[in-house]
Amino acid sequence: MFNRLIGTAFRRTFSALTVQNPPKVILSPPRGHTSLLMTSTASQLEASIDGLIRLNRSVPSLQLVFFCVDSILNSRDAVSECWFEDNMLIHHCEQFEPSKDKWTPQSGTVELELHGSDVVLPLAHTMFQNTLPATCFFVDSENPHNWKNLSHLKVQLPYIKSSHFNYSNCLVELPLEKNPAQEYIVTEHEGNMIKTINMIPASQYLIENEHLQKSKNSLFFKLYDGPQVPDYMESYHRITVGGLGWGEKQGYLVLDRHVGSLDHKKLKLFQHQPETAVQFDRNKKSIVLECSTEQQNYRPTGSKTPIVSNQIGLGSERGFRLNGVWHTSQGEVVQIQVT
Repeated sequence: MFNRLIGTAFRRTFSALTVQNPPKVILSPPRGHTSLLMTSTASQLEASIDGLIRLNRSVPSLQLVFFCVDSILNSRDAVSECWFEDNMLIHHCEQFEPSKDKWTPQSGTVELELHGSDVVLPLAHTMFQNTLPATCFFVDSENPHNWKNLSHLKVQLPYIKSSHFNYSNCLVELPLEKNPAQEYIVTEHEGNMIKTINMIPASQYLIENEHLQKSKNSLFFKLYDGPQVPDYMESYHRITVGGLGWGEKQGYLVLDRHVGSLDHKKLKLFQHQPETAVQFDRNKKSIVLECSTEQQNYRPTGSKTPIVSNQIGLGSERGFRLNGVWHTSQGEVVQIQVT
């Protein structure tokens, strides 16, 4: 992208670069590299595709994978590129098909396989940029799916090995009751609906909780069972519906659809604290996964063009899945340091 930086920014094991607020997108492969994984936010979608078309014309043998995300390193105006000396392996792809239900917005996902990690990320909606529900495609030799817009893509990345995980979120724990030593267990449930906690109607814990009267921020349950797991594998799930008087489901609490089995899971209550800053180390060779903070209003593009070497970002407002665990609270970040 910026040729003067290529020599210092790229190494064989992880050759990556992220540019925020780029005035233009110019792609130039480092010597000996045969494939490119590129991501872009919606604001840079058109420029990125133009850059990929020019690159393909000049070096038709290069393998290309591209998809659009909501944010990159906590920015809504950025591009990331990651070059490899070997080709990526395209394991599976599905093309977008016209939706039978015009009222339900279509979405897509991309799955990246690293050595020791598996990442699933929802694609950004790009209807307002190019009339497509999401934008994801690849160019790989004579593959019949070249340049086709995809609803799902599964790719194995060469070289990249996970060496360390840094985790942060914007959640603060709240007591469920005045007795902090009490253990709370789901005693009755139906699907993703919690009926009772410790045999008490689940919503009662919220109605009688004095801490919740001070803020209307989103609430989450941390669900756990068995041995302690690393912080980046902990499972937090949003409370989407709840409260006495909620129709026929009086006293229930409903969690997000990613919750899985609730059978006798232990839980703790957390509240989203959006003023907490997103945390990640810009000096580490890494892939930064984030549940993007929703953009409430238009923010003009700055005049500066920060460049981050050896780091790429993947962000979605709907969160991401890492090694089977979904992370869906805004501001939740996992930084995968790689070798």
